[in-house]
Amino acid sequence: MTQPSEATLFQRILQPLLPMLEREAARFGDECYKLSFHPWIVNLCYTVISGIPSMRQLATDIKTSPEAQAAGLVVASSSMYSEAFSRYSPHRLRKLFIQLLKQLPLMSVPGLDKLGQFMVIDGSIFSAIAKMDWATYKQTARGFKLHLALDLNRLI
Repeated sequence: MTQPSEATLFQRILQPLLPMLEREAARFGDECYKLSFHPWIVNLCYTVISGIPSMRQLATDIKTSPEAQAAGLVVASSSMYSEAFSRYSPHRLRKLFIQLLKQLPLMSVPGLDKLGQFMVIDGSIFSAIAKMDWATYKQTARGFKLHLALDLNRLI
């Protein structure tokens, strides 16, 4: 059993994100929801780190897993997650991600710097379920296009 003074791996991973989440929650004042922005993001991070494949399984895991209960995750139904995906703008998530990237100590590859800037760029289409109203890649199909750019000089 983890002693209160010891941080779990999950808590250590979340540590850089928590101050930003608290500022975002204070700015938008959405604490009236059980699954407000702060706990929604924390629960989603737990989902990704734990490899949970669906919101329905996440809702079950949080209720039954001792690790999830020890992490103090908010118990919510899968419909509450669906509502949160509709309620919160992806722009807020993008803003948080950019803030996290700014905190990273970025590496540099000196040999590549002498040659100029090298970028690897990809654009992939991911299918989405019909309930994801925000995923409107085409009028006839649900999906989203994700563009990624990797700066080889700085490895981001």
